[in-house]
Amino acid sequence: MVDVAAILGMHRQSVASYVKKFKEHELEGLLTRKQIPGKKPYFN
Repeated sequence: MVDVAAILGMHRQSVASYVKKFKEHELEGLLTRKQIPGKKPYFN
């Protein structure tokens, strides 16, 4: 998983989180994201 994170330029824990969501909820788990409170993103 460390190699995948390096290739994608992401932190290892972020990749692990995506893998966990996929294993638990398949593709639907990756497509639905909760809005994080705080500043709205500049780009949508």
